[in-house]
Amino acid sequence: MSFAGQLAAFRAAHPETEVAEVYVTDLNGVARGKLVRAEMLDKLAGGGMKMPVSTLALDIFGTDTAGAVIAIEVGDPDEALLPLPQTLAPMLWAERPTVQLQCMMTDPGGVEVCGYDPRGVLARITERARRMGLSPVVALELEFYLIDPDAPAPPVNPAAGGRLERSQIYDLGVMRAFDPVMAGIARAAQALGAPAETAICEFGAGQFEMNLAHVEDPLAAADHMVALKRAIRGVARRHGFDASFMAKPFGEMAGSGIHIHLSLGDGEGQNLFDGGGGEVNPLLGNVIGGLQARMVDCMLIFAPHLNSYRRFIPGSYAPMVAA
Repeated sequence: MSFAGQLAAFRAAHPETEVAEVYVTDLNGVARGKLVRAEMLDKLAGGGMKMPVSTLALDIFGTDTAGAVIAIEVGDPDEALLPLPQTLAPMLWAERPTVQLQCMMTDPGGVEVCGYDPRGVLARITERARRMGLSPVVALELEFYLIDPDAPAPPVNPAAGGRLERSQIYDLGVMRAFDPVMAGIARAAQALGAPAETAICEFGAGQFEMNLAHVEDPLAAADHMVALKRAIRGVARRHGFDASFMAKPFGEMAGSGIHIHLSLGDGEGQNLFDGGGGEVNPLLGNVIGGLQARMVDCMLIFAPHLNSYRRFIPGSYAPMVAA
């Protein structure tokens, strides 16, 4: 079905919709876009909605990256947005009826995906794997802190009062105290199509982890993570908290990361990493060796910001060497 057809079906199911958040995900994983009236979504069907292509390369503070030479240096051109209809979904935390729609950025011709659109990069890598007869299976886990927006500091326990100050790993009492916000996040994520399965308290005061289901499509896994982050931040703010995904928001407490679970299938359900009998098979050994060999090359992806490196200290459950 065309985007126009899918949009019509969605409108029939959600006639109350007033506005939409239309966005792309930049190289820092930040959603950047426009708030538009619901009736304007038709423009996306013909490439009629655009954004500056330099949006993809903004730094974490939202500043143009001069070294990319794609902003004011070349006139800061607009390019068309390519909608991802499977991401069209209601935002349950919004005060008025609002939907979201994730997009990708096209190249200057308006046909192909921009070469440095991060989702487009993942799409090309996934396609390479498919051509090799490999079926990647991915599950993601996200760690984050709920924080007091006025401090910033760990939040006050909504049930018992008093600011959280200690390690709370797997503490169900703390989890129960934050049940309204965690339940709201789960419902909002589900509405966005993100299969959030479990939530736990992590080591830090006010630190939590949410796990997404395994899916046989890395693009879907990434879309689910983008949706989950938006749900966490949006619902947290409705409950009077902020959410931080920084690697090390508090120097004296545990850092946060994202865990990537990856296996490779053969398209028929067979896990190609399984050596049988506890043995490491050659393919898995090659993958581990490749990760070690390319660790230095990839550090700007794994740890892209100054704050990321505050997490790499001995005894912090963070990797210190390629081992």
